[in-house]
Amino acid sequence: MYLYTSLCQSFACGMCGRCCRNDWLVSVDEATYDRSRTLFWQTGRQAEFERVFVPLTGARQTGEYAYIAKQDSGACWFLGGENLCRLQREAGHGFLDTVCQTFPRYPMSTARGLELTLSFSCSRVVELACQIDRLEVLRQDSPPFAVAPDAVVLTVHPQQRPASDPLHYYFEIEQHLLDILQWRGAPLSHRLRLLADTVTALRRLAGDDALGGQLTRLLYRNYDYMDAAGDGSGGDYGPAERLCEHFLVNLVFKKPFYLYGWQESLKLLSLIEDKLERTRAAATDQLAAVRELIMAIESSYCHNRQALYQLLARP
Repeated sequence: MYLYTSLCQSFACGMCGRCCRNDWLVSVDEATYDRSRTLFWQTGRQAEFERVFVPLTGARQTGEYAYIAKQDSGACWFLGGENLCRLQREAGHGFLDTVCQTFPRYPMSTARGLELTLSFSCSRVVELACQIDRLEVLRQDSPPFAVAPDAVVLTVHPQQRPASDPLHYYFEIEQHLLDILQWRGAPLSHRLRLLADTVTALRRLAGDDALGGQLTRLLYRNYDYMDAAGDGSGGDYGPAERLCEHFLVNLVFKKPFYLYGWQESLKLLSLIEDKLERTRAAATDQLAAVRELIMAIESSYCHNRQALYQLLARP
């Protein structure tokens, strides 16, 4: 079974080259390093290989063996004219490392199937998000795009947690948090407060032997509250606020609460909300300012969490 956000249905690379010009290091695994060495040796480019593929030293993340050097401009060494990858043109898409083959796709292996979404650090993804009214999570028996077997970013199996741990019910909780974020009967700031109150209540219930029943009552109280208020955003729900909503929905779907814990994720969401609100208040073109900020937040979230907190703390 595949669960994926509706953005996945229509995504295609826009060939902007932005991801090849970011300040992160593009790492490759050992298999990619070895086949690249073979290719460069066969074509008489040993010196270029030694210059471009730099083995990592010290602690490495899983799947990281070397990184690709950059041009003087800061772009990836292989970024060529018309924003095309010279290595891909020479050897084919399947030759590339899993990271380059997969980005901005974000695959997650979970107990309910393979879940897929996209990174909002990609300008094409943000452009698509600006064009839709609501971000949906779809369930199908085939994927919207091919996923390499070793491309999975994380694994999520809540049933392995004890029944007294709220994470045991993570899928049900996640869906509820998404429903709160997409409840347009209140401003986004109010929805985030309800989300925070809900997570705080969940944390208090941890260890309760009757957690399942308590959780059901909590969720139903929230739904009754939202139903009573209605969905009254109407035509004054602007594109900048809609993009913020889509970004936060996509972020929660990427399972931060499961990965980093309830308290840390709440802190992060609060900082993001504050930064988005300050950006919108100061901008003459709110949508353009929000687009750039969201891409920067998502890039740091995926690649450098210390840089993310520094970004969110800036005036």
